[in-house]
Amino acid sequence: MLPTAKLDRLFNIPLLSTVALLALPSIKVMGTLQENLQSTQELSNKILNGQLAVGMTPGAVAGEMIGGAGIGSAISVMVSGLVTYLQYKSGNITFDEMKSKLAKDGVKGAITSGALAALSLFIPGGLIGAGRLATPSA
Repeated sequence: MLPTAKLDRLFNIPLLSTVALLALPSIKVMGTLQENLQSTQELSNKILNGQLAVGMTPGAVAGEMIGGAGIGSAISVMVSGLVTYLQYKSGNITFDEMKSKLAKDGVKGAITSGALAALSLFIPGGLIGAGRLATPSA
């Protein structure tokens, strides 16, 4: 039999005792009760001692920015490459101008995408690029 009184005191949730006693088939038990209690205590200690990062760290933000910059740069160069190649083939620009435009567009794409990647960490999804959130109907 499970020590439900101890669970009630630990979590202050009488419902947990009821669920444990009923042994509902839709609940999957992971580990033993003792292992779960020990894991909970270790996690609590980490939180109380400040060893668990619960916010954004500079390293995490930098990693997201670098990833966003890489993707943005690649996409910008691909799109710009198509456009500038067509301009080069038609004789509107020289080969050196084509290379220069590709480089500039790649840098612009990297900066924009890196900034948006960092911004998306702090702003809830859906707000960036939503345009006018509330507009009166005409």
